[in-house]
Amino acid sequence: MKKTVILTLILIICFSSLVWGEDFDEDVFGVLLSDYETGEILYSKNTDEKLNIASITKLMTYLISMDAIREGKVYYEDIVTIGDNPPKEWGSTFYLKKGEMFKFHTLLEAIMIASANDACVAIAEHVAGTEKEFVKMMNDKARELGLVNTKYVNTNGLPEDDGTENIMTIREINELSSYILKTYPEVLKITDKRSIEVSTRNYKVNTNPLLRDMPLVDGLKTGHTDGAGYCLVSTINIPKDEENDKNMRLVGIIMGTASEKERKEKSEALLNYGIDNFKSEKVITREEGIYVKLNEAKAPNIKLVPNKDKYIVINKKNKVNTKIILNGNRDFPVKKGEKMGVLEVYKNGVKKDTIDLFADEEIKRANIFVRLYRWLMS
Repeated sequence: MKKTVILTLILIICFSSLVWGEDFDEDVFGVLLSDYETGEILYSKNTDEKLNIASITKLMTYLISMDAIREGKVYYEDIVTIGDNPPKEWGSTFYLKKGEMFKFHTLLEAIMIASANDACVAIAEHVAGTEKEFVKMMNDKARELGLVNTKYVNTNGLPEDDGTENIMTIREINELSSYILKTYPEVLKITDKRSIEVSTRNYKVNTNPLLRDMPLVDGLKTGHTDGAGYCLVSTINIPKDEENDKNMRLVGIIMGTASEKERKEKSEALLNYGIDNFKSEKVITREEGIYVKLNEAKAPNIKLVPNKDKYIVINKKNKVNTKIILNGNRDFPVKKGEKMGVLEVYKNGVKKDTIDLFADEEIKRANIFVRLYRWLMS
């Protein structure tokens, strides 16, 4: 009986290791896990090779569309009349037919939820007149964002007749995803939906399989072609709790699995690796600030504050230390908001960040007798 129990425990441990271990980087084209807020890469493999990206393309299609809305070129409530070209698209489609009319925002949801290839062409023609001109806008935006290894040949990621596909590196997919989340966070209101329901269409389920099994996942985009394999850019918002001093958003990218099943399992394992091994830790906030002794000041305990609250994502095994460095010569009174020094942040003895510190209020100078007394006592 005892041997049976021990064997069972061993099997459980081995199975857990297989599912939640770092096997998410095996038999794939590449992997990346990053902290959205700081941009720090927490895990990576093969992040700088140019890869076919399939429907991950639609992230840029969404971005160009949102830029056009922001610039007043088009509007959410625009009525888009479907022309000749969208119905020619294949693969994942919204089954658009010539002459049909849809609101612009419905087509946006169709590309981000149902990964509709035909909706991408319809959007492109509405925004730019032709898909070719829209693709030029996509490539121009890539250059603007510094995505030098990115090249688009169409709006949806399907292979062209000559076999060419849109390409990016995993690092640049991460940069693009983070830019969209920062610039247009409302994208999550779309990608968090389990389905898209339109009266003239059958019920279309979100292509992101993690939405059903990981409730904290709220995006972002799937992809698949023969050349790209099965791909997924996922993002999860981990709330503040006893381990995390504030909420932590992770972005996970898995490129090139052999099947939908592997894409789901490896993406889930990657996000769970992030949850299990990393946490958000407070360094300094404006409300709490940090107090230092300043013998020259009338009130020796001086509160210094940063420009904004500062948190850092660290491995749960790591230690964070800080060091205050005050400026040398200073004139009194020190004005509120005047820079007083810096706070250096170290992870496991290695400096990772430098935060400017400012006076929280006006600091007056102590009189000569007080300063002499403090000097003698020290």
